[in-house]
Amino acid sequence: MNLHKKAVFFDVDDTMYDHLHPTRDALRTVLGLSERFPYEEAYHRIRYYSDVLSAKGGLLEGKAGQDELEDMREGRFVLALQEFGVNITREQAVDIQKEYLDRQYRIEPFEGATLLMDELNSAGYLVGLITNGLEDHLLGIPLCT
Repeated sequence: MNLHKKAVFFDVDDTMYDHLHPTRDALRTVLGLSERFPYEEAYHRIRYYSDVLSAKGGLLEGKAGQDELEDMREGRFVLALQEFGVNITREQAVDIQKEYLDRQYRIEPFEGATLLMDELNSAGYLVGLITNGLEDHLLGIPLCT
């Protein structure tokens, strides 16, 4: 066993796949937004409100429960989309969150990611994935062959 093996680790979220895709697809499915909608800008605002509401709701300190998590997840869509002139109900926010989570379990790696990992592995590197996201989202990701 070679204890001096080289290793390469990749962060999963927004490195191996793009979070924008499941967000955009969920917004299109639930709200029927057009191609011209500024999805990337809205995505960044949704992430901003995720952070703000997580801090406010005690999620960052681990003091919050499922109700606070759901409030954050729904509220981030309501607040972010308001900035783009799209007013949604809480029920629509729940539907967007459901669609978003469904797509999180069907993510696709960036083009070339799987090939790069295979090539590194073949060259003798230990290849690993790291994330601070939910590990359940990693199940079934076709990252290595």
